[in-house]
This record gives sequence, structure tokens and C-alpha cells, in this order.
Amino acid sequence: MAKSVPAIFLDRDGTINVDHGYVHEIDNFEFIDGVIDAMRELKKWALRWW
Repeated sequence: MAKSVPAIFLDRDGTINVDHGYVHEIDNFEFIDGVIDAMRELKKWALRWW
């Protein structure tokens, strides 16, 4: 049997960024307040990112 690996799956629109519809330009991408700090905390857990 395969060994399970802890992982985290993050959706984009409305989960980690403000949902303004489809983002065509990087200048239109806006993280939700606190997301960067939360992702730093999750990175400390050494989870796989998908």
C-alpha cells in the first residue's frame, strides 16, 4: 500500500485572492488580507503544495 503524504490544496479565486473574475494581468491579482502570513505558517509544516 502507498504511504500517505500530508498535503494541502488551495483554490485560488475567493480562497487566497480577491475574486475579481478571471485575472488576465498580474497587476489585477490581489491576495486576501492575511493569506501570505497563513501560507508561511503552513510552509513550516512541510506539507506538499498542490
